[in-house]
Amino acid sequence: AQPYIDLINMRYQFFPGVQYKSDTGKMILNEYGCSLTLPIQFKNKNAIITGGTFDKLDFTKSESSIRSSLYGITLQLGYLSYFKKEKWKILVVALPKLSNDAVILNRNSYQQGGVIIVTNQRRKNLAYKFGLYYNTEFFGNFFMPLIGLEWNPKERINVFGVFPSSMNIEYKLSKKWYTGLSYYNLTQSYRINKTN
Repeated sequence: AQPYIDLINMRYQFFPGVQYKSDTGKMILNEYGCSLTLPIQFKNKNAIITGGTFDKLDFTKSESSIRSSLYGITLQLGYLSYFKKEKWKILVVALPKLSNDAVILNRNSYQQGGVIIVTNQRRKNLAYKFGLYYNTEFFGNFFMPLIGLEWNPKERINVFGVFPSSMNIEYKLSKKWYTGLSYYNLTQSYRINKTN
């Protein structure tokens, strides 16, 4: 869903404390994440895309040392296929994952999911995307329609993403430096053990 591939991506986010009406103190959130993507491209431009992600959410109450964590481990196995004349391509990705409050292999925390994205290259600087995301979330089957684009209105500006998952506006400052705005929507549920 983006015009480049991050082979390795590490991220950290801090969310300041939030006061809840029914509770004392504030809830503080730290998010850690790491992803690895390994593409294997063939001579005809088709590709196998493998990899995985690890996410950890740490919740801490400001007035005590009470801390709880949620973990997500997702594997990805996908295939990118171009149609004749390369105006159309399709990406199909299987996304099995474990989501719980402990890094435990447990069938109760296993989810099956996947995504299909079809891209139509309208012009050299414009491509439309549409597709469907599916996952067996813990609250039930979850389907999310996807619509997106890759657009280069000017040489230094790049707009890309698939909504409602993510959208990016990138501005090239120099040959090696970029800046911009990014929107990312977290879509995941977690299995909590009975003891928590």
